[in-house]
Amino acid sequence: MVSLKMGDPTLKKTLEMSIELGKPVMVTNIGETVTPVMYSLLKKETFMHNGVHMIKFYRKTFRLDPDFKLFLLTNAQAPHFDVNITNAATLVNFFVT
Repeated sequence: MVSLKMGDPTLKKTLEMSIELGKPVMVTNIGETVTPVMYSLLKKETFMHNGVHMIKFYRKTFRLDPDFKLFLLTNAQAPHFDVNITNAATLVNFFVT
């Protein structure tokens, strides 16, 4: 598993490689907003091309390995995410009271 922070300068390149190689990626410190370019990954907006699953990410098309997983983590106790995120992702709250 590859672990990155939201503001990491290598985030884009690492995600691109992980999509094609099928490595799980954990992005930490996302706060309550996610950049709109990541919506295609969250929504799994894939299409078939010559029998291969493809996905658009940062205006490029990549072969989507079925083992690729994206995990987004926040430190917020009660995050209020945009509707586009909550509709496309499974939210798990590990906050202990």
